[in-house]
Amino acid sequence: MKQLFISPSYVPIDSSVTLINAKIIDKLDDLGVNSIVLTVSPDDTSYAVTPKLLEIFRSSRKVYRVRSYEIGGRFLMTFRKVLQKVFPIIFFAPDYHFIWEFLAILKLFRIKKECEIDIIHSVSAPYCSHIVGYFAKSILKKPWICHLDDFWVDQVFEHFHAFRSLNACLEKKCFKKADVVLSSSKEILELAKAHYSLDIQNKFVFIPPGYESRHYPYTYSKEKDKYKFTYLGVLYPGKREPLSLFEAVKRIKDNHPEIYESIKVNLIGIDHIKYQKIADEQGIGDVVKCQGRVDYLESMRLMKEASVLVHLGLMNNRFNEDIHISGKMFEYLGAERLILALTTPSGPVADFIRKDQGIVCDYNNPKDIADTIVRIVSDYSIDDLYNWKNPPHVKELYSSDSVASAHEELYQKLISHA
Repeated sequence: MKQLFISPSYVPIDSSVTLINAKIIDKLDDLGVNSIVLTVSPDDTSYAVTPKLLEIFRSSRKVYRVRSYEIGGRFLMTFRKVLQKVFPIIFFAPDYHFIWEFLAILKLFRIKKECEIDIIHSVSAPYCSHIVGYFAKSILKKPWICHLDDFWVDQVFEHFHAFRSLNACLEKKCFKKADVVLSSSKEILELAKAHYSLDIQNKFVFIPPGYESRHYPYTYSKEKDKYKFTYLGVLYPGKREPLSLFEAVKRIKDNHPEIYESIKVNLIGIDHIKYQKIADEQGIGDVVKCQGRVDYLESMRLMKEASVLVHLGLMNNRFNEDIHISGKMFEYLGAERLILALTTPSGPVADFIRKDQGIVCDYNNPKDIADTIVRIVSDYSIDDLYNWKNPPHVKELYSSDSVASAHEELYQKLISHA
């Protein structure tokens, strides 16, 4: 079986969606599903590029790389700025990868000549993947899976809302044409149900992201006398920030100095200079350490070295809840550490964490966060936390082997019905 996998988010592009995609594709190879990839060239993309990812994930498969012309010389940058002022719509319908989108559609005709394809699988974000998938369905005449790893119409970012109606139209056209609308988030599908009729809802399929156990180190350093609370991920001003956590640490310093002396708080992969300055100004810079982005395998090591992994909720203003369970959460589960989620007290993320024996705190309540950290330090030894074990269902549902098997089963079903 051969699938055409469509997404700019593929190695060596360094993004959370890339990692989810690469893990699934590698595992599908083991199940006899060969992937032909249509993706972006690393030469002029605005995405971060990490060549080391090519050494971690398999690179023997056929990959068609298309240029995006997003970074370059002064002329190109000036041209894009002028174009965005004159025609801003093309940068948000569905996103700013419009040159890649157009060239990738043209590349489909070459792929049709050179490759036998059984199934088409487009993955977002970015959402331009699905525009290419839409045309791939017409050109290749094969079953198409439209796979949303993140929200499309229900995005949390305000700049997207100006073009919401247009993106709603694009999303609807894609969902109508697709044979399956797949998502790694139940919450995305639940929200989408409100917009669509039963015939489209019947196309919805949920398969969670997975973690790859072989990517975690077998040996790593362990803190002997410090409880290490670690957050890894991106921050968004006003939507996902560590300010309540900082205030909680300050409370611990003032009210529980002996606990304060026994903890470390590490925030990794963020605007580290800005937040380290805030921590220093609050007098907690000796405990709170902020660090810039690290590569994928380094992030796996840092997860294993943590005593507790911290989730900072991403607030969706339309729903007033932290509703999206990100791929990072499943990597946390794979690390087998206690998860402390600073999120809304109710909602999908809170329910997910409680089910998997994690701890939930109100993200907007520094006292609750401080009390919880004190309770963790009081109730658990450092060895207890390093020996943390997941409940059995975690491996059964979320290991990369289980997730790949679910994909392969879906492919077989689609091809047999085609």
